[in-house]
Amino acid sequence: MAKEQGNLKKWFLGIIKNTNLFNLRAQQETLTLLSSAFEHSTDAILITDLKGIILEVNQSLNPHEQIQDYSVWEREDFPRTKTLKVDREAVKNEVLQRKNNKEPENTEEQAKQDKLIEILSQVSGKAKSQIKSKNNLVTALKMDSLKRIELLALIEEELGVSVDELKINPKTDVSELRRLVQEGKPVVLDDGEKLNDWQFTNFMGKTRTILQDSLVFPLFNIGIKVKGKNLESISKIKSPFLFIFNHVGVYDIVNILRILPRNIREKTAIAATSELWHEEAYRSIFSMVFGNAFPFVKAESHNAMRGNFDRVGQLLDMGYNIMISPEGNITHTGELLPFHTGAGYIAVEMGVPVIPFKINGYFELWPEETKRKLNLFWPKKFGTAEVIVGEPISFDPTTPYEEATQILRRRVLDLQG
Repeated sequence: MAKEQGNLKKWFLGIIKNTNLFNLRAQQETLTLLSSAFEHSTDAILITDLKGIILEVNQSLNPHEQIQDYSVWEREDFPRTKTLKVDREAVKNEVLQRKNNKEPENTEEQAKQDKLIEILSQVSGKAKSQIKSKNNLVTALKMDSLKRIELLALIEEELGVSVDELKINPKTDVSELRRLVQEGKPVVLDDGEKLNDWQFTNFMGKTRTILQDSLVFPLFNIGIKVKGKNLESISKIKSPFLFIFNHVGVYDIVNILRILPRNIREKTAIAATSELWHEEAYRSIFSMVFGNAFPFVKAESHNAMRGNFDRVGQLLDMGYNIMISPEGNITHTGELLPFHTGAGYIAVEMGVPVIPFKINGYFELWPEETKRKLNLFWPKKFGTAEVIVGEPISFDPTTPYEEATQILRRRVLDLQG
């Protein structure tokens, strides 16, 4: 508790100084209240509405240190003792009385009528009457990543609603979860995409690398050479890993495969748009045989992402590295597109380390130009592409998915040629 009080005091000192609301004496007294008026609570007693600032500060605090609630002190001064010191007990009692009047405890009868509260109680082990709207799923209800997955499964089963797991993170509270449930989509248990067992056999893995070395790579080498940089990072790969890269052109991923050793290529699967499996048959067969591609549905819906993550989880459990472009589409300008949150989710929730790759010089050689004849079969011009390998990165399981995604994007951007 002492550490948490220290952090609260440090952060609110900065807040109070920036607002210019108090003189030094008032600052010290307010800070004293913050750190000691509530010895068993993270409530903050403030005399102005600092909700926006608190939200901003919480972005920089660890989950167990964040301000869960606050109260506005609307009078000009705090109650004082005869010696003119702040009467902490009086402040504490008045704030608690206000909170009790504003948000009464859930009764057992009310809790029974609230199916979401019942599900939260079942997963967290807390009594239904103890669960409040401002309870954080992680810090207050003690839900780790596995319990959050169980929670979403029960919501689907009991309420018939799919909640996007990308929006459930270590900072989500009960009221936010309720909103997500209200906005959820009807459950669709199967997106129709499956893994093909034959392509993940040891025989096919060895056959694939032979075909790559003897056919695919020599054909590419006729017009497009490749050079690697920071290749020593590859030696740190201990499968399974998540490989991410910038999507700059047609067949750009072949350049990364060309710098990877055969044993790593044997245990690497590539996430490819599921559209390939619903167009010309030769394209999906080609992708599976030569690249070990599997279907990844390009859709911003929970149902699609659940199927995608199920397939990724299966492959990680089988020891395969996953190669994916978090941009989701090929750039048409050469600039790095925004990343989708799925990469951050995989890295955080599945606990898999990430190696970033950056492909330079390829956009000019083989960009996606659908109007150009033979675009799928011949580059725009010949030249040399460079592939830069970044250092592995892992995330704490409490890292918000959006934050992890932005870190990954910066890692790719920072790779220099």
